[in-house]
Amino acid sequence: MTFNEPRMVAALGFDNGINPPNRCSKQFGNCTNGNSATEPYIAAHHLILNHAEAVKRYRQKYQAKQNGRIDIFLDFVWYEPLTRSKADYYAAQRARDFHIGWFWHPLVYGKYPRTMQKILRERLSKFTKSEVEKVKNSFDILCLSHYTSYYIYDPHPPPSNVTDYQQDWNVGMDDPGNLTFPKSLHDSNRVNFYRSYLKELKRAMDDGANITGYFAWSILDNFE
Repeated sequence: MTFNEPRMVAALGFDNGINPPNRCSKQFGNCTNGNSATEPYIAAHHLILNHAEAVKRYRQKYQAKQNGRIDIFLDFVWYEPLTRSKADYYAAQRARDFHIGWFWHPLVYGKYPRTMQKILRERLSKFTKSEVEKVKNSFDILCLSHYTSYYIYDPHPPPSNVTDYQQDWNVGMDDPGNLTFPKSLHDSNRVNFYRSYLKELKRAMDDGANITGYFAWSILDNFE
C-alpha cells in the first residue's frame, strides 16, 4: 500500500488545516499560512504522482521476485440525490466526482473527472502525457474504506463567493445525526449497515465481482 486515504491528507491538511501541515485560508480554519482554493488540489496531484512512481518502481524491481500486489487505500462515501430533480442529480454527481473521483478517476483513466476540470479550470493541475501513462492503471487491487452514504441536494445559488475544496462542490448534505451514550451501545443502525452491505457484497460476488475481502474497522483509527 502506498497511501492510506490520501484525500484526507489533501483536504484536512490543506483545506481546513485541522491535520498537519495545518495549512488553509484564514476563512476556513485557524492557520497561519495556506490557500484553500489551490493547495488541496496541488497536494492531491503530487500524492497521485508519488503513488504512481512507487507502483512503477515496485513493479520494475520487486514484484516479480516477491509475487506481491501493490495498491492505494481510498476513503469512500456514496452520494444519492435527495429528489428526482436534475439539479439534485447533478449535485450528487459533483459530490461523487470531488470525493471519489478526485483520486479514483486518474488511477483508472489518467485524468481528473470532467466536472472537476470544468469547475476548477486553472486551479486543477494537469498530467503530462508521460504522467498519464504512469498514473493510469497504477494499482493491482483497489481498496476502499466505505464510511456511509448521504443524500445530496443542490443549494443554488452557490453558498459563498469565497472558494475552497468544500465550497467547490456546491452541494447541500443531509444531517445523519450522532447517537450519544448510552443509546450508541444499542446501535441497530450499524447492525443493519453490515447486514445490508454484506448481502449486496455476496450478490456482487455471485455476479462475478473479484472481491478480496471485507473488513470491519474497529480497533485502529485514522489519527495519522
